Amino acid sequence: MIAGAIAGSATVILTNPIWVVNTRMTARKQEAQGDVEKQSSEKKPTTLGTLMKMLQEEGPTSLFAGVMPVSIACDQEKPRKC
Repeated sequence: MIAGAIAGSATVILTNPIWVVNTRMTARKQEAQGDVEKQSSEKKPTTLGTLMKMLQEEGPTSLFAGVMPVSIACDQEKPRKC
């Protein structure tokens, strides 16, 4: 049971930055679609570009936004898809 908790925590910590960048890219794409002028002049967001922008503007802690709620959900006794 302890090994499972450690594995679940490691999974959350390792994959959360990927999901944060993915969510940020999706939000930027939707914002660009709403503004026609911006869409033609701005490049589509890339994974590395979004990651670098987040690190420069918000710092490395921004990649771990939402880790606590996911960790709490994964620690409950009911089986969940984490």
